Amino acid sequence: MRRPCKASSITGLPRNFFASTSQGRLLRGVVANVYDKASVILVQLFSIPVLTTAWGVEGYGVWLVILTIPTYIALADIGLGAAAGVVLTRHIVGRDYEGALRTLHSSCVLLLVSSCFFSALIIGISNWYLSGGHLVGGYDQGEVMLTVVAIAGYSMTLVQMNILIQVFRSTLRFAYAMVFSGSVIIVEGVTLLSVALFGYGPAMAGWAMFACRVASYIVFLLILQRRERWVVLGISHANCATIKALAMPSLAALASTLATAASLQGMTLVLAATTNAPVVAAFGAARTLSRVPLQLAGIFLRPALVEVTRAVAENNVRLQNKLVFANVTVSLLVTLPFGMLLIYFGSYAMQVLSNSQLEGAQSLFIPLACAATFNSLWASLTLPLAASNKYATYSYLYLIFSLFSIALFIIGPWQSAAVAATYGMISEGLMLIYILARISTKGFR
Repeated sequence: MRRPCKASSITGLPRNFFASTSQGRLLRGVVANVYDKASVILVQLFSIPVLTTAWGVEGYGVWLVILTIPTYIALADIGLGAAAGVVLTRHIVGRDYEGALRTLHSSCVLLLVSSCFFSALIIGISNWYLSGGHLVGGYDQGEVMLTVVAIAGYSMTLVQMNILIQVFRSTLRFAYAMVFSGSVIIVEGVTLLSVALFGYGPAMAGWAMFACRVASYIVFLLILQRRERWVVLGISHANCATIKALAMPSLAALASTLATAASLQGMTLVLAATTNAPVVAAFGAARTLSRVPLQLAGIFLRPALVEVTRAVAENNVRLQNKLVFANVTVSLLVTLPFGMLLIYFGSYAMQVLSNSQLEGAQSLFIPLACAATFNSLWASLTLPLAASNKYATYSYLYLIFSLFSIALFIIGPWQSAAVAATYGMISEGLMLIYILARISTKGFR
C-alpha cells in the first residue's frame, strides 16, 4: 500500500521534478498546466485580430455568441466530472479498481443521456430564435444553424473527453492529460484560424473544430487504455446505487458550473439581446484579456486540487494546508500586478489586438480586473472543500449571486459593457467576503 506523502517544503519542488512524490507531481502538473493555459491564451489572443479581420466585428460577435454553446452543453456533465474525480481518487488510493470502473461507467451513462438532451434543446432554441428573423450579423439562418450544430457536436465530445481526464487525474497522470489537452487546443486553434484566413465562414470553422475534437478523443482513449488496463469504455458496470451516491455532490458542483456560465456566457447573451454585436465583441475581447491572470493562477490550482484531493483521502492535513496557502499566494502574485497593468494599458492592448476595430474604456477594465482578482482568491480558498465534494457549502450561493447580477443588469437603467462588468465584479466580491467569513468561523469543514 502506498504510504501518505510527506509534506516537505514547497520550496524543494525543483529538486523533486521527476520524483514520484506529491511535490514532484505538483511541479510536473504546474509545468503541464503552463503549456495547457498558454495554449488557450494564445489561441484566444490570436483569434481577436484574425477573426475580426476575416469576419468583421459583427461576424466575430456572432461567433462569440455561438461559442457560449460549449459552456451550456457542459452542463450536461451535471457536476459528475468534478464529483466523480474525487470518488475515483478514493478508489484508486484504496486500489479498488472495480469500484473505479463502476464510477466511470455510471458517469458515462448519465453523460451520454444528458448531453444529448442539452444539445437537442440548444439546437431547438437556436432554430426558433433564428426563424423569428433576428439579425445574425452578415450571415443567413442556414450558415448560423450549421455552425450551431457543429459546435454542439464539438461540445458533446468535449464533455465525454473530460471524464477521461478525470481518470488520468485520479491515476496521478494529470500532467500527461494536460499536455495532451494543450496540444489539442493548439491544433483546433490553428485549424480555426486557417479556415477563417482561407475565406471560409463560421460554419466551416465549427465543423473543422468538431472533426479535430473527435479524432483527439479517440487517440486519448487509446492512450488511457494502454496505460490503465482496468479502463474499459462502456456502460456494463453502471448501476443506480453509484449514480445515487454521486447525485448530491454532483448537483452542488453543477451549481458552481451554472454560476460560472451565468457570470461569463450569460452576461454575453444578455448583452447581445440588449445592445449590439460590436458591444458584445468589445466586452468579449476585454474579458478575455482580464481573465489571463485567472488562466495563469489556474496553472497552480488545477494540479494542486489533484494533490489536495489525495491529501484529504489520506488525511494529510499538513500538506492540504500548505497547498492552500501556496495557491493563495500564487493567486495574489499573479492577479494583482496584472490587474494594474490591465487597468492602465487594457484599452491600448485591445486596440492593437483588434487592428483598432475594438475599443474599451478604463471604466470597463477596472471592474473586470477586480472581478478576476476576487474570483482567483476565493477559488483558491475553497480547494479543500472541492477536494472533499463539499461544493454545496458555496456553489449554490455563487449561483444566486451570479443570477442576481444578471437580473440587476436587465432591469437597470443602463445597458453597457462597463455596467455588465461592474455587476460581475460585485458578484465575485460578495463570494470572497462569504468564503473569508466562513473560513474564519468553521475552517475548511
